[in-house]
Amino acid sequence: MSGSFEVINFLRFLNNYCTVIYHDPNFGQGYSNDHEELQLSLEQVISTEQLPVVWITAGTSSEEIHIARAVALGCQSYFTFTEDVTNFLKFKLTVKDSSDQRMRDKNFLIFAKNLTLLQDNLIMKEAFNCCIDKFSYLHQIYPNLWFLIPSDTDDYGYDIYTHNFTVPDSTNLYHVATFDFNTSSLLPNATLFHDKTFDLGGRTIRTGVIDYIPYCSTSYVGTNQGNADAFNSTARKELQIDGLDGSLIVEFCKLRNCNLKLWPFGPDQWGNIYENGTGEGMLYSTYAKQTEFAICCLYYSWFGKKPPVEKSIFDIISVYLDQGIFPNTTTSSYRILISFMLLSGVVLSNSYAGGLASVLTIPRYEKSLETIHDFAQSPYRWGDPAIAWILSLVDAETTDLKTVVHKFDIIPDVEDLHERLSKADFGIGIELLNSQKLTVGPYIREDNVHSLEMLKQLLYYDYTGAVSQRGWPLMEPFDKFILEAIQHGLVIHWEKAMLRKYQTTRMEAALDPASSRTQQDDTVQALTVEHILGPIFILLVGTTLATGIFLLEVLWHSLGLCLGRWHLKRCTRRDITEEVEFEYLE
Repeated sequence: MSGSFEVINFLRFLNNYCTVIYHDPNFGQGYSNDHEELQLSLEQVISTEQLPVVWITAGTSSEEIHIARAVALGCQSYFTFTEDVTNFLKFKLTVKDSSDQRMRDKNFLIFAKNLTLLQDNLIMKEAFNCCIDKFSYLHQIYPNLWFLIPSDTDDYGYDIYTHNFTVPDSTNLYHVATFDFNTSSLLPNATLFHDKTFDLGGRTIRTGVIDYIPYCSTSYVGTNQGNADAFNSTARKELQIDGLDGSLIVEFCKLRNCNLKLWPFGPDQWGNIYENGTGEGMLYSTYAKQTEFAICCLYYSWFGKKPPVEKSIFDIISVYLDQGIFPNTTTSSYRILISFMLLSGVVLSNSYAGGLASVLTIPRYEKSLETIHDFAQSPYRWGDPAIAWILSLVDAETTDLKTVVHKFDIIPDVEDLHERLSKADFGIGIELLNSQKLTVGPYIREDNVHSLEMLKQLLYYDYTGAVSQRGWPLMEPFDKFILEAIQHGLVIHWEKAMLRKYQTTRMEAALDPASSRTQQDDTVQALTVEHILGPIFILLVGTTLATGIFLLEVLWHSLGLCLGRWHLKRCTRRDITEEVEFEYLE
């Protein structure tokens, strides 16, 4: 090999965050000189260029631990210089199923000794059939399996082989190109490590769904009349799937040229996965590798702890309370005036508000429930056909949410739930969609929708999602497709289309006031003077007292003037008498 810079260019073809090199401890013995030279060049490149590469030696006691650490670091490409490919794939798939890392593996490069091993498909059979009971789905989740052998025509090159991902269960390999390390070029000029998921060529995507309007609705419409195949059936396109999530997966398969094969589980069959590895329903089918993908109104079941009030608020209050008070006796009269004005305003405003509340906000039957706290304090219960409605709240720690969860009843039968709502002491869960429209179940009908009232406070807000096998290669393209569908308004369009299909116009009109929270009472009473008799009475009393005090002040002032005049006249007469007596004595 002419130099290590060619290896740098080869590694950059991978275009990933981190690469793992898995090799035997006696690498080079039994292999060709090209393999040994390649490993030495890799070691030189990594030490000088500081590339993100993890070396793992096969056959050690800590082998699985090192692979787990590499997966946790986000490594996405793997080189294997080992004769025991099966052992590596066992560890890799075991770690993949137990790791919390969500980054998808991009490439697997398996170095073979010679072309005979590939022609006999020995390595392919190991890669595809290791541990049949658990890992036979390897070819389903790793589209980029690449095999390198020393080239017979180029002394400084490697022949690159790969499999056809569009053909299920295929172990046939085809030659892609020859990489020349001297020129860092491909012969012929092919695309190395290309995206095999861009065009799936009609590959079947096994998907689990349930019936839950407006997200998913499936029906058998006959051969070649639908948009998806059905499990356990050889007929083509006999299933029709509609709805928000249903339209997402159908349009995604049109974009990626894949064939959708559905397993409809029926209404409310989300399923469970138990601690011992058993389960049921749609979720378990994906966990058990019976389906690759599951979608239809799935939610995350977690609760993030968050303090109700930030500590900084209490810090601000403490700083405010620590401020000193400086008494100023020169403004005592001003303080007394402001205090009396404040108290007078409080009395008048409370009296006015009490007068209005006594007439305008009296409910026809009882007090309306507007918040979650009001409902938690009430004697009412609520329910729905499935327990999935409260899975997002089971770990809640607030008292009100715990009470709401405790009050939940599961009533699977639609008619029983409809009859339960007629007793006016029971609540029902409904959903607010992205289009700000309400979707309700068949238990809410035109005969009882007007007797129900929606709370002004939402119980909880959550995003719907989809689940897949760990490492499913189409998850990232599907995430991007969902983002584009939301940006272009397709999600809202599909929601409204499903509501028009399954919801009557009268029902939609009845739900519109509730969704905008502008629902009014049946009768509206005009405000009259009788409604504010209390404040008027207080005003009359105050005016009377003020007038009386004013008259008393005038009377007191007049009396004071009279007394002053009388006293002045008396003093004047006394002075005149004394003067006359003095003159007489002289």
